[in-house]
Amino acid sequence: MFFRRKRPPSPLSDLFAKCTQEFIADFIQTGDPDDEQKRAQLLIYLIVHGAYGFIDHTLNPDKNEIWSNSNSVVNDRNKDVLIAETAVWLCFLMGLSFKGDNDDDKHNRVGYLTLPSSNKLLVSCISDLSKVDFSNRAVEARRLYRATEKERGSLHEVFANRLLASLENMSLAEGPIELTPAFILNVPIEVTERVHLSVATFFAAAKPLAIYETFKNALHEFADKFPWG
Repeated sequence: MFFRRKRPPSPLSDLFAKCTQEFIADFIQTGDPDDEQKRAQLLIYLIVHGAYGFIDHTLNPDKNEIWSNSNSVVNDRNKDVLIAETAVWLCFLMGLSFKGDNDDDKHNRVGYLTLPSSNKLLVSCISDLSKVDFSNRAVEARRLYRATEKERGSLHEVFANRLLASLENMSLAEGPIELTPAFILNVPIEVTERVHLSVATFFAAAKPLAIYETFKNALHEFADKFPWG
């Protein structure tokens, strides 16, 4: 008798996959309108939806015809790690979108504490699901992105390298591999190109900005479903 090899548990992937557009739309309508965390929760759901879509679709050769003849860089063991890293990156970009938003009413509508609260909720959610304290890894990633922004570097290139450094991680308990010249030379060129091109395409298509705009539009169109300010 042959036994199928059991798939490693993927609590993040399994839960994030349920964060569909339908789920988000239902949350807007049925979530407690007086809950002070509702806006932060909505932003997290949109970020999670975007992160899962990037890892499960954009990088997936079964769902993205650009990579249809390639082996997948995502597997059952590293998928949760890559999704968590993507969610932190998108959360950071939401902060930049808010910072660059010239809407005079943004503080009242989005709220002063929504972005910090969403950051904390995201890290807490990932830590609870993975049973690993994700806070240090998240702080490390944000520091990297903040330094890159300060130096006017390429945020999508830094994030792509962060993904490459995380491909061999089987758990969030492991840290990203240091991107030494020796490591980079050992990564197949097609893998490096695929990850960098996928991130650049996602970024160039303004997908992160679309998440922020969707969030703001929901707050505007369904103002009665959210607490004010």
